[in-house]
This record gives sequence, structure tokens and C-alpha cells, in this order.
Amino acid sequence: MEDLNKDGKINELDKQVIGKPLPNLYGGFGTGFRYKNISLDAGFSFAYGQDIYNSYRQQMRLMSDYSNQSPDVAGRWKSASDPGNGLSRAAYGDPSSNGMASDLWVEDGSYARLKYLTLGYQLPLKAKWTFIKGIKVNVTGENLFTLTSYSGLDPEVISSSDVLLRGIDFGASPLPRSVILGVKVSL
Repeated sequence: MEDLNKDGKINELDKQVIGKPLPNLYGGFGTGFRYKNISLDAGFSFAYGQDIYNSYRQQMRLMSDYSNQSPDVAGRWKSASDPGNGLSRAAYGDPSSNGMASDLWVEDGSYARLKYLTLGYQLPLKAKWTFIKGIKVNVTGENLFTLTSYSGLDPEVISSSDVLLRGIDFGASPLPRSVILGVKVSL
């Protein structure tokens, strides 16, 4: 039930939504530039307004057993005189409930990404090569950079094909950054 303030209106805190896996706005756009024999093409994608539950970050700060942990846990609570960086004490079996589901692990998943950038050059051909109509050499970079405040590996996370797990980052591999060299011969 929603709490009402003294004016009989819904409190602002009750209006906040946490854990919205679908973006308010998403899309992409591209552009191209040509000058003489040189071409430059770029494609961008973006998403705005979705939340990501960073389960991977949660597990890396659990401190319930002897498995690998985030370097952040080195600054955890140690004593009343050394309160650390806000993380609870480390204890086997997690009696401090560090692994409890919490809005602490919900992050803004908005991003803008350069999906591809292609630089091409059309080689000038001499008239004696009549069977070859053209040769174009290009180099393409994919996923060159991403602008985001998300602390995980990739804000465009797809950890599972299950729609109920959309927006949860279990530490899936990010989209690879790659460079591709191509040659196109037209006959």
C-alpha cells in the first residue's frame, strides 16, 4: 500500500522505480563520408533509462567463502576504529548477509557505443586491367568504445535467453572489440 503524506498525496519515494530492465529510449544511427577515393562510415547504438542488476559485482563482494573476491573487499570493515569503505565484515557463511538482494547492486545501464568505424580506399586502376572493375581496401573496427557509468563489463548485457532474467548481469562476456581488414575485388 502506498504511503500518503500529510496533504493526502503519494510520497515521492513511492513513485521511484528500481530494477527497470527495458530502456525508455534505444536505437542507433549511422553516417558516411566520401572524398575522392576515401570513404569513412560509422554506426552508433544507444540505450537510455534501463537498470541493470549487477549480480556479478554482488558475488565478487560476498566474502562468504574462500573464492576470489573483488579488490574492493580489502577495504572492508575490520573494527570500530577501522570502519573501511562501507562493506561489511568478512565472515565465512555470510552471517552479515552481504549477498542479500539489494538495490545496492542496481545500476544505471544507459550507454552510447560506437558499433563500427570503417575506413575504405578505392584503388585507382590502370586501363590495362580491363577484367577487374575495381579494388577497395578497408579496415573496420567494431565496439571501439562505450560511454557509460555502468561498473560492469558491458551495459549491453545478455546473460540469458530467458526474458525473466533480462537486465541481470551474471558476468557474461562483453561484446568483443575487433579490427577487420577487408579487400573487395569487383570483376
